Amino acid sequence: MKKLLLILLCLPMIGLGQNKNYTNEEISLLLKLNLCITDSNNNPDNLTICYDDDYSIYSLKDYLVVFVEGRKNYGEWCGSIGCSIIIFKENESNYEEIFWNNGWYIESNPQYILYKQRGGIIKITIINNQIRFIEE
Repeated sequence: MKKLLLILLCLPMIGLGQNKNYTNEEISLLLKLNLCITDSNNNPDNLTICYDDDYSIYSLKDYLVVFVEGRKNYGEWCGSIGCSIIIFKENESNYEEIFWNNGWYIESNPQYILYKQRGGIIKITIINNQIRFIEE
């Protein structure tokens, strides 16, 4: 009976990690940003398979802020310096990567995004149509 109870208590924590189900539009955007691929047989740049990472994409005017929040192949663990934060600037119909760093996502709203890095909390915001990083 004790073994059965132990199994029932532990079962929800074993192998039930949350994987995002991305829409076709989200996958198209991730591919356009060159963050991942969908075909592991055609991978000249050794990119990650889109479904192996957990991506969150936030928009601040003409910028996209992408948090790569964990790889299921690594137990969704990003390490002691955090996960990847990548910022893209939209230029017509293309996106240019302008910033990359490590940290942890905290919160977002239409005016700013907060993330934590080793040195403290950073607010990403737009001032005079330019992206700014403000230490909190």
